[in-house]
Amino acid sequence: MDTYRLAIANIGRDKSTTFRRGAVMRLGKLLRGDTFLLLCEVDEGDSGDELAWIQLAFPGQVVMNAGRREVMVLPKGWKTSEEHWDFVHRGLKHVTPARGVSVGVAQGPKSWQTLGLVSIHPVAGHDTNPGQIHEAKRDEFWNAYWRAVKVWVAKLLVRDITTVVGGDSNDPDCPLPHNTAKRLVKAGIDVLDVVEASGGVRVIQRGKPQRIELGIDNHACHVVEVELRPRSLWIRTQGEHFNKAKGELWAARRQAVKAGATKLAADTLAIIEQIKRDVRWFKVRRK
Repeated sequence: MDTYRLAIANIGRDKSTTFRRGAVMRLGKLLRGDTFLLLCEVDEGDSGDELAWIQLAFPGQVVMNAGRREVMVLPKGWKTSEEHWDFVHRGLKHVTPARGVSVGVAQGPKSWQTLGLVSIHPVAGHDTNPGQIHEAKRDEFWNAYWRAVKVWVAKLLVRDITTVVGGDSNDPDCPLPHNTAKRLVKAGIDVLDVVEASGGVRVIQRGKPQRIELGIDNHACHVVEVELRPRSLWIRTQGEHFNKAKGELWAARRQAVKAGATKLAADTLAIIEQIKRDVRWFKVRRK
């Protein structure tokens, strides 16, 4: 089985440098080797050493940091295929630094193992603290950021890439990034979602999420074990053939009805219903 762990953590900034470094090293000790780790608030308003700590804590693993403050650690054996940082909005004093969406595409040791990763950390204060300074601007920034997340998820799905979206959403009622997304973790404002592409990797959750206390800004690391499985190309192809045949048969039935060939129309409808049952069977087999 191809078993991995998905994890999210905000490493914050309200403790001493020594304390935060210890928290990062503890994550390395507990998660090293088999974990996709999405980190946020890296080197944001503090010592600037955190990226180096992460690289030290996960030796031999790829650390994707195109997102500057949002960093993604890949399991051993996985490589970076793409990295993007998509600018969303400018910074505003006493509110937020400039923010963008951090996106990566990772390739595993097996040819079918392609996974999209989106590490999130939009502005704080969205719809949670009425009367807070620049409340309207916070809402504007948050909504723009989430629209950008949804656009990236849609882009990856079009390419048949299953995508993991996770991090500190700064919204206790954070919506899903796609209408087909599965939420594996919901802990306050921290979320971890998976959006499976129709022809991409399947992500199957194994057990309940686990929590690793960090003691920084009331944040924790949330970890869930998953199994990655390939889609069956044969099943997908057969399903597509059935749907094409069904469309052609509907057209034939309409012509039969128009010509008054009632028996042919009835026989054609019976074949269509059988195809529908076959397609449903293939969909069940894909799960």
